Amino acid sequence: MKLFNRFTVFLCLAPFAFTTSGAQGGAIWRGLPIDKKLDVIIIDDFEEAVPWKIPYKKAIEDHTRFVERSPIEKGYREEGANRILFELDYSYASKMAKLHSRLPLQKPSRSLELLTYFSKPGKQFSVVESPHEIHTYISGRPVAFSIWIYGTDKRHKLYAIFENEKKQSFEMEISDLNFLGWLRVEKQIPEYILKGIKKRSGEYIFRLKGLKLQSDKNEPVGFYSLLVDFMGVLIELEPHVYPGYQIEDNWE
Repeated sequence: MKLFNRFTVFLCLAPFAFTTSGAQGGAIWRGLPIDKKLDVIIIDDFEEAVPWKIPYKKAIEDHTRFVERSPIEKGYREEGANRILFELDYSYASKMAKLHSRLPLQKPSRSLELLTYFSKPGKQFSVVESPHEIHTYISGRPVAFSIWIYGTDKRHKLYAIFENEKKQSFEMEISDLNFLGWLRVEKQIPEYILKGIKKRSGEYIFRLKGLKLQSDKNEPVGFYSLLVDFMGVLIELEPHVYPGYQIEDNWE
């Protein structure tokens, strides 16, 4: 699902806490009321026809594709609890889309897979880029980014790559992949990225250019498959009115 060209959102004053460790749970918008004072935008749900692309390949084995697998898919016993959490995210995002007069979300059924090969772990990385070239002008302030990832107990790391209207890129570490199964990861968007995508007018130029998979030197040579799904962003209009804003972020 693509980002929309322009939207204005407001901050919900209901209490919530930010998570910066990349842990599942504690979602900023999970449990908040359906209210026009906030919005949750799904950047991509990977239900469209065009998969993300690999801008340059380091090996002939590198490719992307859609797979019929998602956190809501039934039949995987180990994902039962995650399926419930995913349904909460999907339900809330769907209600927010309706509230803000956007097209309804498609029924989730698949995710994006990046298959890559690391012949020199620790020295190589793979990048997958969005096919959508739209930059979104946001009157509010991007607060947090979330993504569902299927981990296979490897120490590789995943980064998000943001881009402003000048084609300048900014990387943000999302999480290592040292876990098994689906995991919802949420990270507060750091100040250096906000400064990079902010215009003099006060608007933010928001585009998630792509994802970067950085190999870990302690992992063996071989193939790696990364599954991602349902990427979203929370936006606020009025800064510094959420609990915990007084605490300086030192985690970046």
